Amino acid sequence: MKHIEKITINNARRLGGNVEIDFGTGATIILAPNGTGKTTIYEAIELALTGQIKRLISSPDAIIRDGLAEMGVRLDFSEGKYCQVSYRRGGNCERNGNYGDLFEIENQSSLPYLFRLTHFLEQRSNQWFIDKNDKDAGDFLSKLPLGKELHNILSKKQGLLAAIGKTETVVSENSYEAQKKLSEFEELIAKRDSLATEATLTPLNEIVREIHLISKLIGCEEYKDEPNFAQINSYFEKTRISLKQEKDKKIDLNIRLNALKERTQLYSSNLKLLTEKQTVVFEHSLKITTLSPIIEQTKNDIQSIKVDLFKLQSEITKLNSIKSMYDEIDQQQSHLKVKTSELEQKEKELSELKKLSEATVEYLKKNERIRDQHKLIENSKKEMRNLLNQIEIKRDFQKQWQNLLDLNNEILKIKMPVLEKKKNDYQESKSLLDREVSEAENKYLMKKNNLQSLNEASGAIQEAVSTIRKNLAENQKSCPVCQAVYEPEDLVELIENSLNKLNPAIPHAIEEEKKALTVLEEAKEKLGQEDRKLQDTISNLISEKSRLEENQKIISESIQPQFPGFKTPEEAHLYIEDQVLQITSAIKDLETKKSQLEPHEDSDKIDNANLKKSEEERSINHLASKIIQLQNEINVINLKVKNITESLRSEQRDAIINNLSSKSIQEKEMINKNNDFEAALLRNEAELKKYQDFCLLENDGISKIKGSQDGILAEWEQAGLEGKPNQEALELKLEVLKKSTDELEKASTSSNKIEQDLANWRAAEKFEEVNNEVKKRINDVSEEEYIEILKTSVCQKKIILQNAIEKGKAVKIFLDNVMLESEKIHEELDAINEPWKGLLKRIVINPLIANAPLLSNKISRNKLTAKTSALIHDKNTDIAHIASEAQLTDLQLTFMLAMANRYQWTPWKALLLDDPTQHHDLVHASSVFDVLRDYIIEFDYQVMMSTHDSIQAKFFQRKLENEGVQSKIFLLVDRSGGVTAERII
Repeated sequence: MKHIEKITINNARRLGGNVEIDFGTGATIILAPNGTGKTTIYEAIELALTGQIKRLISSPDAIIRDGLAEMGVRLDFSEGKYCQVSYRRGGNCERNGNYGDLFEIENQSSLPYLFRLTHFLEQRSNQWFIDKNDKDAGDFLSKLPLGKELHNILSKKQGLLAAIGKTETVVSENSYEAQKKLSEFEELIAKRDSLATEATLTPLNEIVREIHLISKLIGCEEYKDEPNFAQINSYFEKTRISLKQEKDKKIDLNIRLNALKERTQLYSSNLKLLTEKQTVVFEHSLKITTLSPIIEQTKNDIQSIKVDLFKLQSEITKLNSIKSMYDEIDQQQSHLKVKTSELEQKEKELSELKKLSEATVEYLKKNERIRDQHKLIENSKKEMRNLLNQIEIKRDFQKQWQNLLDLNNEILKIKMPVLEKKKNDYQESKSLLDREVSEAENKYLMKKNNLQSLNEASGAIQEAVSTIRKNLAENQKSCPVCQAVYEPEDLVELIENSLNKLNPAIPHAIEEEKKALTVLEEAKEKLGQEDRKLQDTISNLISEKSRLEENQKIISESIQPQFPGFKTPEEAHLYIEDQVLQITSAIKDLETKKSQLEPHEDSDKIDNANLKKSEEERSINHLASKIIQLQNEINVINLKVKNITESLRSEQRDAIINNLSSKSIQEKEMINKNNDFEAALLRNEAELKKYQDFCLLENDGISKIKGSQDGILAEWEQAGLEGKPNQEALELKLEVLKKSTDELEKASTSSNKIEQDLANWRAAEKFEEVNNEVKKRINDVSEEEYIEILKTSVCQKKIILQNAIEKGKAVKIFLDNVMLESEKIHEELDAINEPWKGLLKRIVINPLIANAPLLSNKISRNKLTAKTSALIHDKNTDIAHIASEAQLTDLQLTFMLAMANRYQWTPWKALLLDDPTQHHDLVHASSVFDVLRDYIIEFDYQVMMSTHDSIQAKFFQRKLENEGVQSKIFLLVDRSGGVTAERII
């Protein structure tokens, strides 16, 4: 297991040079006020590990100390492993070290993300998904390496499917158009063949004569224009429609006349039935007139009896009320005797209990006086011990005074002289190296200029000779430069050899320039190393001077005020020892005085006495309350008896009872009489209703018959018949209608023949039209060849369509598999809920958060969405809307702890926590510390935690010490040379 052992930071923000923090395997606590560099330490670690600071999005320039150009960080791990980064303003991070042994991850781009997800808690970061909306939280979680590529594919799913769908649509439309073109041509051929006919065409004049015969029958105008097929056809259509309308009228009239045969018979029978029903209704109306006054009289009699009965019952109720008052007096007097006896008994018990309580109170007061004397001595001893503790605290200051003086002597006499000598040596060496670099630069420039001159001359000569070579005639013998005579072949060969051998000095010049550059770079490297050593020495010298000044400042401002009047730590030591001796003697005197006091009772006896006192007081209060209650009840009873007695002074009990008996007998007689009247009323009302219902039913039947008669009469008149409905007039009308219908049937037969003749003329014209369309489409090829061309095109388009469909299916199967894999990733994310919730319950008191459903994630519109919610009013609510700052921090911390322990992507198990309890009180922070302690002990995690609260820091350390866990506390101190880290415990 990898552990970090030491951090070395140079010039990061307010931190000075060579700030070192030694790590323990358990916990390292950084203690400092806000703004002194706690967060800088964590960001320096992040830069060394990942090559970037996530919070500084554009560039990490802001981490370099103001006024300097470069900063550096080195992390030393166990087993000799390390990571190191140096960064110069405006440049790139230069990293080196054993990264491959620390991070087991192929995609290095995921390293910054995973580092903040499982190792680093920074409250100012905007990289937490917990307080984001669904979409932003989903974008955050989709950066996890286990699903990054899948979510990238799913984000393009919609566009991919749209492109496939569009391609399939275009190909499908092309295939459909080809098939449609073939089908239309085949239909055109079939239509042309079906129109071919050998029928003889009837002359148009004969057709017109036949139409005129029909027109006369139905009263239409005659055709008077020249014979023309289109006009004749239009004229015939009008005639045929008029003929059909006339036939429809005759048929409709025939139907109505035949229907009137039965309706006419019904009309006659209804006249007789109507007379019978009207006679019966008249007879029942007479019976209704007789019963109505009898029923009304009976109702009046019943009402009169009820009025008398109500008066009688009121008198009976009043008499019963008076009788019950006599009974109440007897009952209350009996109850009064019982309550009086109970009151006397309670008053006796109260007197005895008060005597016992007074004795217990006196016993407790005596013991309290003795206890106060003991307590006074104990308080005095406590004050003395507090003084002794304060003296012991001053002893720590005295020791610190002595240590700081020793340290200052060491700095002045040993460290600073050594550093001054190193500084002088490095400055002298740097001067020599400056001269060496200057000489090397001059030599390099000379070689470089020489090489440049050779290249320029060589280029010009090569270009000139190449031009001459290209322009030589095939039979030319004289050299165009020196005019010497050669054979044509020898002249060409000579010029080509000159081109090849033109630059023998250039390779040598290049080699010389490279050597000069190497010498210059080596000299610069030596100068840079010497300069860095000088700067480090100067920085160390400044740091030692700052320490010397700071130590003296601590002595004068923090330590010497604790010892006014003393000039040396030795004098302070003698003062402390004298004070300890005096206070110890005073404590012994107080012990002697306490031993001479009378001992007080032990706590058990006092507790029993107090318990007895409380019980006695409770019993006294209860008895007093009971006595008051009994007195009140007796007074109420007496008052009630008095009131009842006064209201009954004028009444005689026996007279009331006799009168009540007489009234009750009279009441029963009136009730019986009323019941007889009501029975007679019910019988008469039932008989009346029977006659009324019968009349109503018969009147309804009469209305229906009259309505039927009116309907028959209306149908008779609509059919063109006059008078009242009768069978003779109806039969005569039917005979006339039959003759007219027969003539129209003959005209209809003639019309069918004319229609066939005109159809032959239409078919001949249509055939010619379709045949011309076929010829127009095929152009110069035959019909069979044109059909074959169309079929070949259809086949090709179908093949293209099938290929597109298959490709689409393959892509959809691939995307379905991606969705299945994505669901597995959701299961991985969901698996974090249980350990997360378990950690939350240990820290967060609010049950709405501790028992919340927490993380839920899904794919929505091909993108990951996530939500962190709690159940409020049976509805999931965004947890950020109800959580406090401390609770949000707890949610982030516990999520990070759960992720770190479940998904271990590096053997370096560390938790870097930037002030995780800054919003917590000590009780709440204690729960956080308990969880961190368990992670150290159970899972071997290394914790680095910063805080501005010294109480919380020491409290966390004590928790760890109780379990035997190693811990260190470093204090960030602002010196003149920058902030330094100093171990205080």
